[in-house]
Amino acid sequence: MQTGESMPTISRKTLVIYRRTLCAMGAIAVLYLALNLD
Repeated sequence: MQTGESMPTISRKTLVIYRRTLCAMGAIAVLYLALNLD
């Protein structure tokens, strides 16, 4: 069962933006921690 079958395009765009945002936040968090530890 797939969720959001009524709006596949919006779901795909939302997932892409969500993944990119999470990746960006994760990278920033790692750099922030690395700089603080240094």
